[in-house]
Amino acid sequence: MVRRNELSDEEIMMSWYRYAAEQLGSVDGLLCVLRNRLGQTLEQQRLEFGASETDFNRLRGLRHPRSDKFVSDAQQIAETCHLTNPFAFVRTMVLARNLKQQQSTASADQFYQAAFDVVDDLDQIPDEE
Repeated sequence: MVRRNELSDEEIMMSWYRYAAEQLGSVDGLLCVLRNRLGQTLEQQRLEFGASETDFNRLRGLRHPRSDKFVSDAQQIAETCHLTNPFAFVRTMVLARNLKQQQSTASADQFYQAAFDVVDDLDQIPDEE
């Protein structure tokens, strides 16, 4: 019997999934990259993957796939969370990972470029007299 001020097991799990989804390295961290890029809502993404609300919240809170087994881990996550469109999830994860890598590469390139003089040909600099 649940008292008014006590949470049910399902409410506790949903709270935990929301907390886990906000942590660095969660599946939601990658999903958020693509949601922001496409202007999608959580609900649109959930429907795209064919997940129930409970399964989608669980999915968001899981750790993202390992880099050396990314696709197979993403497929296993999709199966574990009972997605009816696992291919959409795997595709989204791969796209989000690639976008995130491009963003970090672009940031590194900016620092690299800043270390060099903007004038390529030093012969064109007027001689000091």
